[in-house]
Amino acid sequence: MKQRHSEPPTVKLGETKAELLFDAERLFRVYRVEYKASPPIAAVESHLAKSGSAALVAFQKAGDSTLQILLVSPDAKPLRTRLSQQQFEELLSELEALAKENQDPLAIEEAARDLLGPQKPSYRNNGLFSEHFLTTRLKDSADWRQNAEPVRRQLLDLYEEKKNLLAEANEAQTEEEFIKPVLKILGFAYTVQPKTTGSGGAEHPDYVLYASEADKAQAVAAGDEEKLFAPALAIGEAKYWERDLDKKRRGDPREIAASAVSPSFQIARYLEATGVEWGVLTNGREWRLYWGRAADRQKRFYAVDLLRVLNDPEAFKYFYLFFRKEAFQDGAKPSFLHRAIEESEKYGLRVGERLKDVVFEEAFPSLANGFLQYHRENHGAVNDDVLKETYRASLTLLYRLLFFSTPKTASCCR
Repeated sequence: MKQRHSEPPTVKLGETKAELLFDAERLFRVYRVEYKASPPIAAVESHLAKSGSAALVAFQKAGDSTLQILLVSPDAKPLRTRLSQQQFEELLSELEALAKENQDPLAIEEAARDLLGPQKPSYRNNGLFSEHFLTTRLKDSADWRQNAEPVRRQLLDLYEEKKNLLAEANEAQTEEEFIKPVLKILGFAYTVQPKTTGSGGAEHPDYVLYASEADKAQAVAAGDEEKLFAPALAIGEAKYWERDLDKKRRGDPREIAASAVSPSFQIARYLEATGVEWGVLTNGREWRLYWGRAADRQKRFYAVDLLRVLNDPEAFKYFYLFFRKEAFQDGAKPSFLHRAIEESEKYGLRVGERLKDVVFEEAFPSLANGFLQYHRENHGAVNDDVLKETYRASLTLLYRLLFFSTPKTASCCR
């Protein structure tokens, strides 16, 4: 079984030149097509359909790091998606590993289809914002048109420089080599390990994040706990590279100090103790945003896998827009994060109102009539007492169903 070619031969898919990157017994192949103006997807798809071939074709514009992917098979619908260069290389490596295990071409094709789609979002939203805001409203906003490329390239260069150190780095090394430089690139000034006694005992969050060095200097010089945190944009808590942020670990040699609680509990506790509105928790790779005004602040957060988005300029905006300094700053208009919360609340209320209309105009009569029909068939005629009891029971059930099914946005957490 042939595998990936070290020097890919050039072949023709109809009239289109392509590199043959991977060949599984000529029954499933992977090609790359470079183009200058527009990708010849339709022509290549038509050729492969006529030939009855199963193939994955990556269309790449010269100098671009994003590839358009087409997966065709005689027995399934075509699959189209986009991958970064790194994601495409990882996919090829997966297919090559299957070939080395002597998997048959059909199994390799099915694995390619499974690996390609459906694609997970570039973020993890645990109830902090509405999905409608993240997937629709945000992309239509002026914020989405911000140029994130200079920051993305700086962070990508930083990771490439430090990645060999990070895999075995302890907490202090991860902070010095990666997290502190990332905070600087995102525009923050910060002070380290401030003490707070707001929750009854001494607390030491790793960072207090400020908008400028002048803000930091003034806050530190005041020598007062309240004044130290008053101008803060956020509290920061950092862990070693890729540490699980939801589990507590005792006796972990890579941590600076042992903790009896999980990192997610720590950041929630620091938010309560300091009164700062926002919290950032990270292990270098995963970056989480917490809102101090949420009642269930430990469980409601927004997270991005930084490595996953670094090679994708579009996906990177889900990190850049939420974690840069400007996201936290109020000015002539509310900060980006405040607007994100407000948009999410409004959408949740609109959905809730529409849901109530559907429930009481359509579901309530159907449910009540069902109960009444059951009573007639099993217990006889319906009288006023039965009507009243059916009304109360139907209303109670629908309110309970409505409570559990209404989208929970930040408005439910104040």
